[in-house]
Amino acid sequence: MEVVRTEAPGHAEALAAEADGGLDAVVAAGGDGTAHEVANGLLARPSPLPLGVLPLGTANCLARELGLARPPAQAASRLLHAPVRTLHPGAVEIGGRTRHFLAMLGTGFDARVVARLDGRLKRRIGATAYVVDSLRLWARGPVTPVAVSLDGMPAEAGQAVIMNGRYYGGWMRFAPTSTVFRPQLYACLFTATDRPRVLRYCAWSAANRLLRLPDYQVVPARTITVSPTQEAEAEPVQADGEPIGHLPVTIRAATRSLPVLVGDDPQRQRYGPRPVA
Repeated sequence: MEVVRTEAPGHAEALAAEADGGLDAVVAAGGDGTAHEVANGLLARPSPLPLGVLPLGTANCLARELGLARPPAQAASRLLHAPVRTLHPGAVEIGGRTRHFLAMLGTGFDARVVARLDGRLKRRIGATAYVVDSLRLWARGPVTPVAVSLDGMPAEAGQAVIMNGRYYGGWMRFAPTSTVFRPQLYACLFTATDRPRVLRYCAWSAANRLLRLPDYQVVPARTITVSPTQEAEAEPVQADGEPIGHLPVTIRAATRSLPVLVGDDPQRQRYGPRPVA
């Protein structure tokens, strides 16, 4: 076993792309952003090595999808004998290049929160930092909508989150029927932009009751485009919790798959808050 520390953003991706092809797997020790980098490095190879995840991050959405969202010591022990399954990532065309994402991709209000997130606050209070910064952004005024196209059908939303898996922010389930083991994307549209209903989205997301709201939609789609509705401000995009660029984007299921190490039951949550809906 070889342990290599990353030194800067993008370093994990480069390490994964250049890893010894004789390795059994490459394990990303960190959060969803670290796994995102490692996966993109592995998918740049002619034949990707299996990806393992040691959940040391804030939300650990991918670890939950893979059945590895357990205390790190237990997850490490499980990885030693973990079976391999095939993960189907999403692919996003952004800024003239293509990147892959594993759990989710966010635009609109969601991506603005991630782009402005206070890193020091995140290290102190974990996932609660997203709630705090969401409220800070909400207090600044109305949400600017984004223009969405789902297989050619136009729509508009204050926030569009494209789910490849089920989990968002740790325990929240935005698309309960989605799975990273099937090449199918779901567009989760938060259609309202007025401040009272945006605040309601935050509360109902935390309670896992979004599907009960009439102004929240989960739509399966093969090709999804998201564009800004105002040219004055560049709209950020986040993938697996990390900023990756700005709108416009085109999103599809990736043409390549990725072998991953999984827990006993990849569709069952291992620890932490239990979804209620």
